[in-house]
Amino acid sequence: AVRLLLRASVTLLDIRGAIRDDSSATIGELRRAVRRRGERVAAPFDAITAAYVDGVYAERAIDATVWQGARGAYESLRATRA
Repeated sequence: AVRLLLRASVTLLDIRGAIRDDSSATIGELRRAVRRRGERVAAPFDAITAAYVDGVYAERAIDATVWQGARGAYESLRATRA
């Protein structure tokens, strides 16, 4: 689920013209691109990518608290104009 949440976030930001959806971009490159848009966009995106990194790269279980935080961050991102 966290993979799809990150994918949705990148797609949302790409549609808004905030970043370019580049399939070869690393998490770090995406974070740097998003930071240029300001803290209102960067903070929720960082929360989503942190959950992604924990779940996918570190292979940690995503518990309900982490998931709810990432999901809330996505909702915040959706509500913010990038």
